[in-house]
Amino acid sequence: WLLLILLCLIAAIAVYYYRRRRQRLASATWQARLLLRQIREDYAAHKDTQRLIKALSSLLRRTAVSLDERRSVAAITGEDWLNYLDATLPEPGFSEGPGRVLESGPYRQQVAVDADALIDLCDSWLLHAGSEPGR
Repeated sequence: WLLLILLCLIAAIAVYYYRRRRQRLASATWQARLLLRQIREDYAAHKDTQRLIKALSSLLRRTAVSLDERRSVAAITGEDWLNYLDATLPEPGFSEGPGRVLESGPYRQQVAVDADALIDLCDSWLLHAGSEPGR
């Protein structure tokens, strides 16, 4: 009986931590999507692509750090960062699509970007990243 009680206790603890983690992931992506909506509205008002790219880059980075272990995500840069973002999407929109601008765009003066496509891609990433079972 003692072994059965111990197994039930372990199962209850596992379920508790699983639900807590899922709730945290849902909360992080929900907050990020609210911020993305604000970024979209701000861009509609100022039309500054450099400011948009910096805001989106920061949002994705902060969200990724909150979803994954900080030490494994915080140091990823360049092409590896784009590949990391693409890993949750069905199509490589960051390494081969409008998200490519996030690699060096925040550090350039003038950047040509399809703002709507980039914002939609970031929204898609937030949706997929929050629902990933491995995250």
